[in-house]
Amino acid sequence: MRIITVGQRNSGVSFHRLFNPIIYLPKDYAMMTDVLTEEELEKGYDILFINRYISGMEVDEVVRLREKYGFKLVVDVDDYWYLDPWHILYGKYPYQKVIDHIKVADIVTCSNNDLGVEVDKLNPNWIVIPNALPYGEDQFTDVKTESDKVRFVYAGSITHEKDIAILKNPMKRVATDVITKNNSRFILCGYSEDKKLEQVWGRMINDYLCAFKVDGYRREALPVD
Repeated sequence: MRIITVGQRNSGVSFHRLFNPIIYLPKDYAMMTDVLTEEELEKGYDILFINRYISGMEVDEVVRLREKYGFKLVVDVDDYWYLDPWHILYGKYPYQKVIDHIKVADIVTCSNNDLGVEVDKLNPNWIVIPNALPYGEDQFTDVKTESDKVRFVYAGSITHEKDIAILKNPMKRVATDVITKNNSRFILCGYSEDKKLEQVWGRMINDYLCAFKVDGYRREALPVD
């Protein structure tokens, strides 16, 4: 089985839902790329595996390529396509594009059954592949660094601002104990240096790192490779 996977280099979703699973999936050959070209498709693939949609390509073009090259289209959907008004991508997110790709997919993979119920309204061919990590393999091998401190780590993107906000008061209570005993460290991973996002990151730092009043620091987001 030959698989071509199209994702985004700086997307955690592409890494966790596309690239990482393909590494461990039995296959004859796999290509992981951020651009789909006919030159590559001419080499022959059984499956095109994408998350939600292909950036810069309309669904009609994907369908045309499928008819021409004979691959099966697998569309992965890890989250609901209608965003709440407070979401940072609200008004910009191409939800209709996601819907269109779900409709034409040969099969849809989704992260949980609740999402599967919504997918079923558009395409009855779906299966749940839950979010998971290959613990014990490669970078996920358990390596412990001895420390007298408990480390609290958030690893994610700016789209989880509201999730972090829920932790504001609990983190304050933890911080009170931390400041007294100096026994913990707080780490915020996924930070990006972007002036347009500065205020959002500021709120997340305030809520999670208690505005740096505790022993804490932030780590920059990394590309998937």
